[in-house]
Amino acid sequence: MKLMKQTIALLLSILMLFGTMPMTAFASEKPAIAGAEYTYGTNVGGLYVNMYNGDNEFNTLYLYGEGETYNYGTNEHRTSPSYGAANVFHVVVMEDITRLGSDVLKYIRGLQTVQLPQSLVSIGEGSFSKCEQLNELEIPSGVTEIGESAFSLSGIKKITLKGNHLDSLEDWGLENADIYISKPFTIGDTVIDNYEAAAELFNVNGNVVHLINDNAKIVWKDYDGTVLETDTNVAAGTIPTYDGYTPV
Repeated sequence: MKLMKQTIALLLSILMLFGTMPMTAFASEKPAIAGAEYTYGTNVGGLYVNMYNGDNEFNTLYLYGEGETYNYGTNEHRTSPSYGAANVFHVVVMEDITRLGSDVLKYIRGLQTVQLPQSLVSIGEGSFSKCEQLNELEIPSGVTEIGESAFSLSGIKKITLKGNHLDSLEDWGLENADIYISKPFTIGDTVIDNYEAAAELFNVNGNVVHLINDNAKIVWKDYDGTVLETDTNVAAGTIPTYDGYTPV
């Protein structure tokens, strides 16, 4: 009963905040998700909440429509309706969304996975901040803007940038994370074509950058030249480890 009350309360907050969303910006029908079974849900102007059988918990948030989401943390839109949600485990941002506004997915306490669309070009300030259960994130190739503190106080320890360009490099709020990029990578007019240049920009706050297309093959040999282990595709910036037995 307590969980159901929490469910109803969250749905009501979503309806209040998204109910007046312009229909020109968001589709009026829920997305067609292959293989998805909707046991309960509500279309609330671009945010679709899917619930699944068994535990009667929130499972996935689908953001769908066209263009940009609202910016939150403003006088007009103070708090995203998903703020503080503990039973939202997955977020799927559908194609045709081009920008995640500031704080739009902030502090989803149970968030574990995120799927972002190829249409996305911008991630706003604080978009994933305080998502403590989110461990890794893949940024689509079209994203050229990531706002300040986009990942601050999150659990992200691995982030992969599939594209090769950012308009600028802000302090994303990452700490002790592995950042994977490909070379050549450009930030504004600055071209990064080697590991040293990448490390100078990205290796801050305990973060370590890796060049995923500048990889090496590491061969471990015994004293007599016998090959003990071969590690392939070791990204630049990675410290290789030997997993075999120790010769005597």
